[in-house]
Amino acid sequence: MIAKVKEYIDSHKDVDTYIYSSYYKLAFTFYAAKRRYKQFYTSALQYLAYTQAQEIEENEKLSLLFQMAIAVLLSEEIYNFSELLEQPLLVSLKNSSFAWMYELLEIFNRGDITQFGHATLDHV
Repeated sequence: MIAKVKEYIDSHKDVDTYIYSSYYKLAFTFYAAKRRYKQFYTSALQYLAYTQAQEIEENEKLSLLFQMAIAVLLSEEIYNFSELLEQPLLVSLKNSSFAWMYELLEIFNRGDITQFGHATLDHV
């Protein structure tokens, strides 16, 4: 079903970015419910690409970024965290109660096992 909607949108010229934003929001919500982490993550990245940061409420933004971080950590198909870490909105996690998640992503991205042990102990 999701693929058919995307196919329909792609078949039309001059589609407004709002349509793509709405589609990717629908897609990431669907994939989150199905626990399809890679599809959720890629749809969420596309949603962020088609949506202005000021159009997303702060609590929704934090929730989405946290869910994306969880998806990256749980997915058996995502091996590189740098694409998520390069998201300008991810800085929102740094200045929130989820700062530990941002730190964890950076540690995993560097592959720093020693730092992982220290970070985990700091938050226990």
